[in-house]
Amino acid sequence: MNPLPADTPLRGADWIPANRLPNLARIGLRTISDLCHHFPGRHEDRSAFSRFPEMETDGPVTLCGTLGKISSRFAGAGRRVIEADLWESEEALLARHIRLRWFSAHYILKMLCEGDRVVVHGRVRLRGRKPVLEHPDFEVIEESAGPSIHFGRIVPVHPAGEGISPKALRALIFTALERVDPGTLRPLLESGVESAAGDYHAALRSMHFPDSFEVLAAARQAVVLEEFFRLQAVLVSRREEVRSLPGSAKNSDGGFVESLRAALPFKLTAGQE
Repeated sequence: MNPLPADTPLRGADWIPANRLPNLARIGLRTISDLCHHFPGRHEDRSAFSRFPEMETDGPVTLCGTLGKISSRFAGAGRRVIEADLWESEEALLARHIRLRWFSAHYILKMLCEGDRVVVHGRVRLRGRKPVLEHPDFEVIEESAGPSIHFGRIVPVHPAGEGISPKALRALIFTALERVDPGTLRPLLESGVESAAGDYHAALRSMHFPDSFEVLAAARQAVVLEEFFRLQAVLVSRREEVRSLPGSAKNSDGGFVESLRAALPFKLTAGQE
């Protein structure tokens, strides 16, 4: 399988379904390079999951469990509430559970089913005395015979959009990093990348799919340095472009400004001038 240049349009990538292209274009992804540089908004440690909390949490948590019955009810003002209990374990006698809740999100009923194994991410709130996750991010676990890029590791969560989920986007980016020609991803600041995280392709892989949070920190330092250098190079280029424009500076004798001041019905103080 021949590697693809980074500037290859996504329509030329055989692993991307044609019906995905408009959705990818809406979030600015049109080439293999765009996929490789579509960095995660966060990473979740899915190598292990914590016990279900019984109180509010200061920050978001990531939980894995089995969905109970999903219900839908009206809550006034035309709002429909979708609720489901997520159980920590099907086998434990004293298994904990937490309520999942969405408001006016009819699509949830088509995406989730009772008995699904689900990973959810969000901040736990107490509603009455019950812990509740409102509008959590979620992902249904699909059984797979081989190792997964979605579980059992540090998992990236990429900014997604209408018609494409973070899970689908994650799979496309993983394949893009596998199929891209590393030589066409050469950075402008090679020495900075090499000193921080090896070659640039390796740094990009670690930005998306790190083996540890320490590796992620080194990769982020390398990529941020490269992006900053690119930004500065663009600014210098634009400044030189403006300087090269034809024309000459015009110096006024100040008469026009003085006539404006004289026409004012009040007097300007030194600070106002």
